[in-house]
Amino acid sequence: MAAQDTGNDGARRRWRWALPTGAAVLVAGVVVGTVVATPRDDDVPTADTGGKSRQDWTSPRFVVTADSWDAEPGDGAWFQIYDIADGGKQREVEAVAPPSPSAGAVTSIVAGPDSTFLVAAWQVQSCETSLYRFTLTDDGHAKDLTTVTRDSIPALAAGLAISQDGRRIAYATGPCGADPADSPPATAPIALGVLDTATGKHRTWTSSRPTVVGEIVWADDNRTLGYTTAEIIPASATVGTVRVHATDVENPDTDLLSGRVLFTQADLADTVTTAVMNADGRTGYGALREEDPPSTVLFTFGEGQDTHVTETIPEDPNAAVMMSFGHDSGPRYACLGGIDAFGRVDEQELADSSPDSGQCRAAYAAPD
Repeated sequence: MAAQDTGNDGARRRWRWALPTGAAVLVAGVVVGTVVATPRDDDVPTADTGGKSRQDWTSPRFVVTADSWDAEPGDGAWFQIYDIADGGKQREVEAVAPPSPSAGAVTSIVAGPDSTFLVAAWQVQSCETSLYRFTLTDDGHAKDLTTVTRDSIPALAAGLAISQDGRRIAYATGPCGADPADSPPATAPIALGVLDTATGKHRTWTSSRPTVVGEIVWADDNRTLGYTTAEIIPASATVGTVRVHATDVENPDTDLLSGRVLFTQADLADTVTTAVMNADGRTGYGALREEDPPSTVLFTFGEGQDTHVTETIPEDPNAAVMMSFGHDSGPRYACLGGIDAFGRVDEQELADSSPDSGQCRAAYAAPD
């Protein structure tokens, strides 16, 4: 795509996800040692890649990350931008300083439309989250870093998702734990929030029952919001049935468990690891681990339809299954990190804290 003229500060071009997440197709591989086997020939164009060979997908040019790859601790960088186009080698382009001493620690970075990136930062002492946005220039620099809205979110926020038009931002929220740096406690109520950046107004969806929320993503209509829920079972510190909901955010109802249900977990003996609404707001895809026989099952679903198994991968004690989703209808601008946006669920068990709190601490971009 041609660069856009922005004056004397250098041309800007639109950047997009190099490998868009949130898709109806899964590329699964079985790894034994360092050997990777994929179920399809990467050179063969398929319908699930939009008729393109997977080798036609554009390699990422830049990565924006809150996890420093080469900076020394205490160097003052808030996040870094690396050029990784040279055969996977990284070259730091910019170490971006925090916009203020009270900005907090970066917990999430998500790519958005029109070359923008969204940054979430937790202020742990006050238990607040601030959202920032910047534009990535064609030479890999952060331009116009500013707060999205004047008011911060009065909670920890994770699982960010940006609507296709960039107007709305959705996220899960929860209270701080005993250690403010931790994610919300296991039994804490988790809510779903939406910020309308055009008006600055926040809306919140809650449940009368303790529930985890994850896999938050927008449909292409910019008003249908998809997300998973699973009821928390405090006595056993586990989660129950996983469901995928599709909610019209312009509807006045603020019940987290209302709206259309696209998917309901059929067997609690299985462990649902992901379940994501597609961009049409009616269908989706997912993966689960089955106990009998031990295997990884890939599936699709749709509103009013039976779940359809697309692939079953038997468990191999000497191998690990690696999964990567790609979408042929464009990027999904979302932190899709599992059925709990705070990363506290593992094999249906719920922990009080997680090293993955916030998740999505890096985002990739490639030129059109």
